[in-house]
Amino acid sequence: MAGARGVTIGDHIAGGPARLALQVVGLLIALLAGALVLFVLYDRHHTLDLATTRTEAAVRLLEEHARRTFAAVDTVLRQVAERIHTNGPEATLVEQGGQFLHRTAAHLPEEGVVVIFDAAGMSILSTMDQPQPAFNVADRDFFRALKAGAPEPYVGRIVRGRASGTLLFTVARRLDDDAGRFAGVIAAGIRTDYFTRLYDLIGTGDDAFYGIFRDDGGIVVRQPVSPDDAGADIVGSPLLAAVAAAAEGTQRVRMPPDGAEWLVSFRRPGHDGVFVAVGLPVDAALAPWRVRAAWLSAVTMAAILVAALLGRLLLAELRRRENTMAEMDTLRRQAVAANLAKSRFLAAASHDLRQPLQALRLFLGIIDNTLEKDSHRRIAAHSARALETSERLLNDLLDVTRLDAGAVRPDRRDVPLTALLAPLAAEAAARAEAKGLDFRFRSLDEVVYSDPALLERMVRNLIVNAVRYTEHGRILLACRRRGNGIRIEVWDTGPGIAADKLDLIWEEFQQAHGEPAGQRGMGLGLSIVRRLGIILDHATEVRTCPGRGSVFTITVRRGRRDPARQSPPAG
Repeated sequence: MAGARGVTIGDHIAGGPARLALQVVGLLIALLAGALVLFVLYDRHHTLDLATTRTEAAVRLLEEHARRTFAAVDTVLRQVAERIHTNGPEATLVEQGGQFLHRTAAHLPEEGVVVIFDAAGMSILSTMDQPQPAFNVADRDFFRALKAGAPEPYVGRIVRGRASGTLLFTVARRLDDDAGRFAGVIAAGIRTDYFTRLYDLIGTGDDAFYGIFRDDGGIVVRQPVSPDDAGADIVGSPLLAAVAAAAEGTQRVRMPPDGAEWLVSFRRPGHDGVFVAVGLPVDAALAPWRVRAAWLSAVTMAAILVAALLGRLLLAELRRRENTMAEMDTLRRQAVAANLAKSRFLAAASHDLRQPLQALRLFLGIIDNTLEKDSHRRIAAHSARALETSERLLNDLLDVTRLDAGAVRPDRRDVPLTALLAPLAAEAAARAEAKGLDFRFRSLDEVVYSDPALLERMVRNLIVNAVRYTEHGRILLACRRRGNGIRIEVWDTGPGIAADKLDLIWEEFQQAHGEPAGQRGMGLGLSIVRRLGIILDHATEVRTCPGRGSVFTITVRRGRRDPARQSPPAG
């Protein structure tokens, strides 16, 4: 039985903590890796959200700037167009309109040029500082579109000025004669650097692009600017499809020529056929995230390595402890086996051990009868008392070994309580009277279910202890009903027991008051009481008040009042 329990404990020790340690370390590593993945994914999403916020804020700024610019230029064009319509013939226009044209052009949001073209596309009046030869714009998109009746004002593509040679775009209006026939175009040329200087201040990033585009793909202005932008377009770009589907928004599109993914925000500035857009490469937007992810991955890997190292050290320590516990378990099993072997041996040899003492008692009796001198008789009496003490102690030791070896089998029956306790009370009264103590006995007319011989031994041990340790006062043997049981109580007015010794008094060779072993017994009486209580399933308790006394109790189950099953206690 002990060996089987030891194997179970050993198996639990060997398998449980080590396996648990590995599981904990594995779980910790998994949590770290999982947390890394979740945080990296969250940080990537958050980084893209921040980039989206930046591009949307930038496109709103560009949209507002373009709307105000186009409105201011159109106001200038309207004023000039109304003056031209009022002044009448072309000669009057050229003669009287020059000064007004310069004054009005000064209200442009950026220093630019205003040019008036006739129905054939030839320049007839401009605000250029230096006189320029006439030039023709009949091939320009803004001229053709307005001649065809396009909505006004018309924002044209980026071009290189034929007179100035600089990159600019046009905002133009149609001129009609009194009969409503096409009479020409008035156009304002705005240099692209007016917009690109603003774009440089937005700070979305060096990799970003900003621009104003036409729905047909034509480029109005773009940053970064390129000398090849004049006449260029973005026809075929997914951006045009996105703008065609919604007036504003933010989308991730793949842009030519390399098919890289861009985060693009776009809005319309209130003019038909034109939109503003801000784009940022997704790779550039995620660059800070990649740096953070790399550092975090390195830190997490270091933490995982530390966790793995600590787990390895912990596992080694657990294995060392497992080996130690296994050795201790083996020693414990060996000790238990040796103790059981000793108990079985003593239980089996109890009769043989008692025989020499019984023979010695007989020999002392014979010697006492042959002695004549009183001094010799006193020596023989002392020897007999010493032998009696030795025999009592040997009996107690042998009883303990029989109980430990499992050699005691209780014979439970219904026993009249008074018949069991009365002989013990008479015996105790004689012992108490010899010490000058007052002994009292109160029983109940009840039947208990127990082994009469073993229960008698338990009560006798309690009474003997009470008489032994009580120097004055009285001793009470009483019975009380408690629920479905009977409580047998032994009260004394002895010295009591210290609170820190209440658990020790039930162990072998322990005495409550610190007397040397053998002076008042070997400290086995209460140990036997506790063992018998376990065998009989009788609860044993003690209550004490140091300096005033103690009460020991045995709780026994009630029996049935069946005269045919009652029997006197074993004597």
